[in-house]
Amino acid sequence: MDRFIERFIVFLQGERRASPHTISAYAGDLAAYARFLEERGCTWDGVDRATLRAYLSTLQTSGRSRRTCARKVSTLRAFYKVMHRDKYIARDPMLGIRSPKPEHHLPAFLSAEQAASLAGSQLGDEPQELRDRALVEVLYATGLRVSELVSLDVAQIDHTSREALVQGKGGKTRVVVVGEAALLSVCIYQERGRPRIANRPGEPALFLNRFGGRLSDRSARSVIEAWRKRAGLPGGVSPHTLRHSFATHLLEGGADLRVVQELLGHASLNSTQIYTHVTQSESRKAYQMAHPRARSTNEADEALKTDAV
Repeated sequence: MDRFIERFIVFLQGERRASPHTISAYAGDLAAYARFLEERGCTWDGVDRATLRAYLSTLQTSGRSRRTCARKVSTLRAFYKVMHRDKYIARDPMLGIRSPKPEHHLPAFLSAEQAASLAGSQLGDEPQELRDRALVEVLYATGLRVSELVSLDVAQIDHTSREALVQGKGGKTRVVVVGEAALLSVCIYQERGRPRIANRPGEPALFLNRFGGRLSDRSARSVIEAWRKRAGLPGGVSPHTLRHSFATHLLEGGADLRVVQELLGHASLNSTQIYTHVTQSESRKAYQMAHPRARSTNEADEALKTDAV
């Protein structure tokens, strides 16, 4: 099966232009599936529906979340679809196999005050401090994925139009607006910080590591964690938390859902609509806390309830 997994990886890299993270996840899923088949004495191109259902049952009883199980099934579906398309198998055994429905968790996000405290938690003038401030500001101002952030080149920031050209999932490009605070932080970093870090002629990356190369996803996550601690915010804050905060705050401010979809780079509006549930949930909480008649407050109200029953 290994050589067919390799062909599938080539498909992901070439046609789908998948990210390294996605490719690694798919490869891991298929390697685990191959081990399952080997233990049962089955070949990947000769599985029947009973074998696939046994594999799904193994996933569901393994303690993994439904979201993880759904992703693994999605991996198999994509793999067999490509193998059938390229005529390596006569039929697609995944046809008719349903994926487990993933849980829908409302995304965590920061309040506007928390986001401001995060951005203002470091005011130093060292090159890496200037870089980190620009990094935090850009994440919150644009809602970029961390992979999109570290992929930014200097030439992709247009200071005149206050926009950035972003390379998103699947190689798709989009234009995002960069707020004034973020743009100012980027300008200061480019003038006073980046030249002191850069030691590779012609390096295009905007955000550099201490060796002068492109900053990694992991390093960007470490920056957010360090700033989270300085700001005294609760754990669990990540670059994706800032992405969720960006979307939630735009909708709370009255932005159109399709505009937010475009800025986030979501292929489907369904992916963006979860943020409407977040804002509705917060609205309900605010109503319950603020409105004098949102909750029963005296014995007369309780009596009315009793009479109604």
